[in-house]
Amino acid sequence: IKHWAAIFRFLHHPTHYAPTNNIAEQTMRVVVRIRRQTQGSRSVWGQQWASRILTVIGSCRKQQRSAWTFINRALNAFYFNAETPSLLPATSSS
Repeated sequence: IKHWAAIFRFLHHPTHYAPTNNIAEQTMRVVVRIRRQTQGSRSVWGQQWASRILTVIGSCRKQQRSAWTFINRALNAFYFNAETPSLLPATSSS
């Protein structure tokens, strides 16, 4: 009863809350397909690299940004002490 209003919040605000988890499933589908095709990684380093690069690619895709440009800027920041790029979406200051 305490959380009753939150359970049906998607009915009152359909543009903010989806009643399904389709977005999460679609996101995971890419990761599962890649893992199945490549047979995953056997090392901790490889598993960490895969999870991080897939996070970058997924975040950039969701924000309609170029993952290639982001990775290029991140490498430049690391090697040439440039400004580190952020994966957070740009916010409008209105």
